[in-house]
Amino acid sequence: NMSLRHAIMVDLWREPGTGYEIAKRFQEGFGFSWKASHPQIYTELKKLAKLKWVEFNRIEQENKPAKKIYTLTEKGLKSLIEWVNTPVEPAPIRDAFLIKMAAGVLAEPEILIEEVKDRKKIADEKLTFFREIEKLYYKTPQDLPPDKYFPYLSLRAGILTFESYQAWFGEVIQYLDRVITENQA
Repeated sequence: NMSLRHAIMVDLWREPGTGYEIAKRFQEGFGFSWKASHPQIYTELKKLAKLKWVEFNRIEQENKPAKKIYTLTEKGLKSLIEWVNTPVEPAPIRDAFLIKMAAGVLAEPEILIEEVKDRKKIADEKLTFFREIEKLYYKTPQDLPPDKYFPYLSLRAGILTFESYQAWFGEVIQYLDRVITENQA
């Protein structure tokens, strides 16, 4: 997958790491913009190594399989720079839940409100997580050098996205509460 490939390359450009570390950093950093499982990441790392865009150092460990620490190569950096300087297509929004909401009048409001509350809880957790990262690493964003400010801008996109989800879910819950109350009257 083209974008998974580039997300891994950006991660390695920032810091070398094992497949496991990359997957962990993914959950923390790119989690809101790119989902990837461990196996997908390992598969992509193999392809990147074949292309000679990444290389790895094997570190033998006692009683454990050898550890591979991946780094971006010069060739990989060149390819990444080329990609960064090429416009990407805006991502299509495919959210089945938004389609469901359009036909929400057909739903049992008591069932729909539970689904909305579950989604709101997930959005709240992500927002809390992103705000913690912001507090931890970006206390004074105005003082950041460009190589740190761009990741900060990426994080801000996640924060603003989940703030708007939080507000929207709140509106939906408020409306469904009203519908449920009116149905019971």
